[in-house]
Amino acid sequence: MYEILDRPRGRSDARDKGAIIVRMRENRSALSNEARSAFAALAFLLLVLSIVPFIHGYWLVPAFSLAAVAALTFALERHQKRAAPAETLEVGPGRLRHADSRGRVTECEGPWLSFMVEAPTPSALRLLVRTAADVVEIGRCLSLDERRAVAPVIAAALDAATEGRR
Repeated sequence: MYEILDRPRGRSDARDKGAIIVRMRENRSALSNEARSAFAALAFLLLVLSIVPFIHGYWLVPAFSLAAVAALTFALERHQKRAAPAETLEVGPGRLRHADSRGRVTECEGPWLSFMVEAPTPSALRLLVRTAADVVEIGRCLSLDERRAVAPVIAAALDAATEGRR
């Protein structure tokens, strides 16, 4: 999920003309009641199917079935409690600021900013901003389709931001 804003919040200077902010966040929704019911039905079916091997003396089958259901439940609950990864990209005239949900912030200015779209395979797409000292990957929290949609917007904003400085 991403949101594109025209200018930084609270600022309306002439030097911020053309600035944009792209807020990106992983699209995560909670399990619905129907999904929880389906998961419970699958777990119950797995346990019922493990009764027959238990009767024939294969007592490890139900133990592993229970362990698998418990591990999946634990993973789903832990994933749901974690905050969704998010990123903020702010592009203005001759400057770029990228911040992610882990607290890493990259700020750079100058004409050497460049945007690259790297697609090593059809199912992988990386959005990279190259600075004088570093390469920053942006949009890690977005889906493949969202990266494809936001790439031209970021490229146009970065081209406009560095155009006057070259």
